[in-house]
Amino acid sequence: MAAHSNPNAAPQSDADSATKVAAGCGIGCLITAIVVVLVVVGGFFFVTNWLKGKAEELTDDAPIAIEAPDGTDAEIDAVILKFDSFREALATGKSAQPFSLTTEEANLLIYNHPDLTEMVGKVKFEFIDDKVAVDGSVPLDGINKLVEGRFLNGRALMKFAFVEGRLTLDLESVEANGTKVPEVFMKGFRDSLSQENIASGPEFDAMKKIIGSIYIEEGVLKVVPKPIGDRTAP
Repeated sequence: MAAHSNPNAAPQSDADSATKVAAGCGIGCLITAIVVVLVVVGGFFFVTNWLKGKAEELTDDAPIAIEAPDGTDAEIDAVILKFDSFREALATGKSAQPFSLTTEEANLLIYNHPDLTEMVGKVKFEFIDDKVAVDGSVPLDGINKLVEGRFLNGRALMKFAFVEGRLTLDLESVEANGTKVPEVFMKGFRDSLSQENIASGPEFDAMKKIIGSIYIEEGVLKVVPKPIGDRTAP
């Protein structure tokens, strides 16, 4: 289904567009963080003797196709409007209520909003209680000669929270090409995940100035903006 846009939106300057993207990057930064997790896991995969012998078993020579979610035009327009209204309020310094997304809404937004198209076909979310499960297809080029030109097609389950500028990720399980990674190797994955190698870069820096928290509760992603007086310009 083609990406939607708001037909009533006024033309924007490059500066305005950049500010609004930053203001709304709660979901965008979540996507970025999850993809970084998958890349970090992929990089760690092939530095242990057990995994070196399983490169072909645990990876594929082509990405898997992650299908776009089904949704009516009305459902797609509604979630895009909700997202755009939230980041418009933040970008213009207005008060905003916490922004929330169900699993269905998050996937519809990713696959239909013009500012999030980079992730189309690469990830798909499922919010479960206070966790996020992500199905992903990540290229492993540049990590190790054993996996050059191959893809990590798998599923990761983790707890996720961003509170007061700190990102917390608790990686619970990883499946690669249908094979569950043994718990004995999960400690290495967890130790390789840090605030510095996940929540860094200009998008995260901008988000920290305007977003108070991002967390998952009862299967719903919630993004809570900072009070107006506590925000700084992104």
